[in-house]
Amino acid sequence: MLISSPLERAKRTAEIISKTTKHEIHYSDLFVERGKPTELYGRSKYDEEANKLYYKEWTDSLYNNGPRAKDGENYDELINRIDNAISYLQDLPQKSIVVVTHSFFYKNIFNKVNFR
Repeated sequence: MLISSPLERAKRTAEIISKTTKHEIHYSDLFVERGKPTELYGRSKYDEEANKLYYKEWTDSLYNNGPRAKDGENYDELINRIDNAISYLQDLPQKSIVVVTHSFFYKNIFNKVNFR
């Protein structure tokens, strides 16, 4: 089974894997990258104004319980999504599953599974 985040970079990777393996791609929002505040989309982390306004606040909200940067995903929501993703994968009948996701999400799901 091949599961992918529906975001563009992951989709492209999943399509390459699918062409080789002939597996159908199943897209799931559970495996998207961390959710930025809307105002940060399309702006570089090197953008001085964006950095002052939100990047530090948003990054801090991903590592600490409670705080939120505007409408961005925070730590509590990220952990909840990771738990839901793990449950989703555990409930699948397939023994062999490939998940195409994003770096930050992958690192956090990996840590959650390995350090329970």
